[in-house]
Amino acid sequence: MMKNIYYVISSNGKIYQPDKYLKSSEISNEMEVCIQREVYNQKLELYFISNYIKKANNLVFSWEKNSQIGFLNYNLMFFDNLS
Repeated sequence: MMKNIYYVISSNGKIYQPDKYLKSSEISNEMEVCIQREVYNQKLELYFISNYIKKANNLVFSWEKNSQIGFLNYNLMFFDNLS
């Protein structure tokens, strides 16, 4: 069986091993969850609302907090209230 090897490339181009990146000051909440899930196979409960969900909700899209990025709803009730 093949063993997976993971590395993280930060936004400034520095290459980290996942455990070292988790301890760095560069890591975002979203990336921390991604590493914990993908590298360490941990099932985590989210303790924050992702920035993409906040922005989408401001644009009248809605996500369930645990759904993946591609699963969104367009809130038509907003437009019904405008008329």
